[in-house]
Amino acid sequence: MPKINVYLPDDLATAVRAAGIPVSPVCQQALAAAVRSVTGVRAAIELIRSPDFDPASHPGIAEPMEARMTARLSGILRLARQAGGGQAGTTHLLTAVLDHGSTQALGVLLLEAIDISPDDVRARLAQAAGHAEPGEGEGPGEASGGLTRAAWRALAAAAEAAIEMGHHYLGSEHLILGLLAEPDSTGGRVLRELGGDPAKARRVLASMLSAYRYGREKTVPPGGGDVLAEVLRRLDTLESQVASLSR
Repeated sequence: MPKINVYLPDDLATAVRAAGIPVSPVCQQALAAAVRSVTGVRAAIELIRSPDFDPASHPGIAEPMEARMTARLSGILRLARQAGGGQAGTTHLLTAVLDHGSTQALGVLLLEAIDISPDDVRARLAQAAGHAEPGEGEGPGEASGGLTRAAWRALAAAAEAAIEMGHHYLGSEHLILGLLAEPDSTGGRVLRELGGDPAKARRVLASMLSAYRYGREKTVPPGGGDVLAEVLRRLDTLESQVASLSR
């Protein structure tokens, strides 16, 4: 049987030994669950990107992605759908990222880290209101399931970015990456016009998360408490889920 090494933080390794948790079967179950999750998300992404995609024919299409969403991103989607009258486009998604919750949300922080001011985004969105280009899939009736075709594609791109970056959750920061990956949509065009670059945004996000993980074992930088707390909450949730598999 092939062997895979699993590395744990010192405190978690100590806790695992103290609890007498059988590491091998727990890891096998966790990895099997992760494979099923990623496979489901990839299948959803492929369907969404097909030219004849009709969400009405796939009522559960969002479920694999919703299972990985943070509470914040779920709230962002609800807010966007409300703003769009049940048919949210990429402008509604981008506005909801700015409007939902704290300014310390990772999606907002990512924008600022790539030198895009939230105020500038709001100004450009106001200018773009009602001027979506024909055929880009932002108009009413272009799709169903509460999202336009462009918004579905942005969500699919967000899920793909999360998987490619090795993240086991889907957050507002990934939605920003997804919007940047859809330059022909209104929301994506706004971000591009403000200097947004998908490759740069990924690099910056990776650096941000690496810094937060390092900060978990060191001291919290001034003003970083809210952001670090959010990342720690996500990491602790993942650790709890793995631990629960042994019970």
